[in-house]
Amino acid sequence: MTLGLLLTACGGQETAPEEIPTAGEVDLVLTNGKVFVADADFSIVNTVVVNDGLIVASGDDSLLDRYDAAETVDLEGKLLIPGFIDSHTHIRGRPQRYIELGEVTSIAEIQELISAKIEEIGEGEWITGYGWSEDELDEARR
Repeated sequence: MTLGLLLTACGGQETAPEEIPTAGEVDLVLTNGKVFVADADFSIVNTVVVNDGLIVASGDDSLLDRYDAAETVDLEGKLLIPGFIDSHTHIRGRPQRYIELGEVTSIAEIQELISAKIEEIGEGEWITGYGWSEDELDEARR
């Protein structure tokens, strides 16, 4: 995921097609991954080539023979989603499981609210707390 977010930052430049290398020296090759390609077939490849902050090629191990990278990263089979942007949404649902913690002042108070919620919805069910700040708790744990 980190590499996916890193590659998100690799955009913003416009390069004429004749400037994109089809072989030779490049900055970075990412290999041995599961790389999602947002093409018409939603392809999965294992190698990505990056130069001057742009993805210049994606495909299989044959790319390793065409490009000489300043840095090569083995993704160790991990997923890479180039261009993925985490919009950081909070999908809401099941409000009966929520505990509003914005007014709590201690860990003991949080524990009491959790115990009460367990009594309400049953042991083993998911409980979600929100709204607290550890900076505001009496215990001052950071």
